[in-house]
Parts: sequence; C-alpha cells; structure tokens
Amino acid sequence: IAAGANRYETAVALANYLAASEGFAWGSVYVANTNALSDVLVCGPLAGRNRAPVLLVTQGVMPSATYSALDAHSATIAKGYVMGGTGAVSDPCRAAADTALK
Repeated sequence: IAAGANRYETAVALANYLAASEGFAWGSVYVANTNALSDVLVCGPLAGRNRAPVLLVTQGVMPSATYSALDAHSATIAKGYVMGGTGAVSDPCRAAADTALK
C-alpha cells in the first residue's frame, strides 16, 4: 500500500494513500514521536476516527519527509495535533511544524 526509505517517508506515503484512496483528508494532522510508542498507539485510533493522517518525528528533529508533507498540505491543514508533551516532541520540533504550516 505504502512504503518509503524510512519510517518517516512511509508515514507520509501512507497518509497520501489514505487521502487518495480511503477518504482521509489533510484538514487536520496528528504528529507523534516515533520513539514514544504509547503516544503513537493512542494517536492511531484517534486519527483514524477523524480520518486524518499521522506523521512521525523524533523528540528533537523534524524529519525532512514530515516537514515536506506539512508544507505541501499547509493550505488545507486547519489543525495540527502534537501527541505528548515537550519530553516527547521538543519545542524546536513543534516550531518547525508551525513554520511548515504557515
């Protein structure tokens, strides 16, 4: 269904597939730390219920694939949800998401 060179690219590819084929939309997006398993597990059903994509980051780094996806869909993303506190997703990473969405 979707694949990428790493987990970040795979998450973007899956998000694009879901938007194109399964009725998901880029009106909102969920961002979770790939290394915070509990945040990702909680995020999945919530995003699925809202038919919104889940993109992945690390605690302190916004991967280029995630940034590019946020930037590419910034005109349609009305709301972004970051799962977890600053221990899971740092302030600089959150700021990068804000920058991509402007």
